[in-house]
Amino acid sequence: METNSSVFSFGDLDVRGLVRDSGYYGDGLNAIIVFAACFLPDSSRADYHYVMENLFLYVISTLELMVAEDYMIVYLNGATPRRKMPGLGWMKKCYQMIDRRLRKNLKSFIIVHPSWFIRTILAVTRPFISSKFSSKIKYVNSLSELSGLIPMDCIHIPESIIKYDEERSYKRSVRLDEELREASEAAKTSCLYNDPEVSSMEKDIDLKLKGKP
Repeated sequence: METNSSVFSFGDLDVRGLVRDSGYYGDGLNAIIVFAACFLPDSSRADYHYVMENLFLYVISTLELMVAEDYMIVYLNGATPRRKMPGLGWMKKCYQMIDRRLRKNLKSFIIVHPSWFIRTILAVTRPFISSKFSSKIKYVNSLSELSGLIPMDCIHIPESIIKYDEERSYKRSVRLDEELREASEAAKTSCLYNDPEVSSMEKDIDLKLKGKP
């Protein structure tokens, strides 16, 4: 679906990949809206506040154009450095400006690759948002986990996020292998220690050592 990015001014920032209509899911054909945070502007920009103000209006108007009935937002947080993540004020303003229809029709807000920062931001904003909205927020740690919730064939995932997910999966796999090796070694040591024959041998060695002048 064509968005209305030409109406707003973003300088040299390309926002075409920021918000996407990614098809439908479920029997009710609920819309899937994908928001890729990696396309947000860097806070070091001289015109950062101006761009974010326009971006805020763009996101709200785009949602209004895309959403007719029930929908889900998939927030791709991976591959997004801290300097690109939106601040508390911007997120609070977005929530307050979303009209009642959009809030009511939102069925789920899935955050993929949540960082400690985004978790903290959402924890701080809880007093400003309704309990119903809070209950719709779900954290997903990998694209594989996301695929268990929605069909992935209709969702466009930026290459940077795919690479980020692969690197996280590899690191997690390496860490798991190390933990399994350590657990295996500990189990072997425990078995040897509790083995009667081994214990008897250790006692004999200990006695011999004590018997040495």
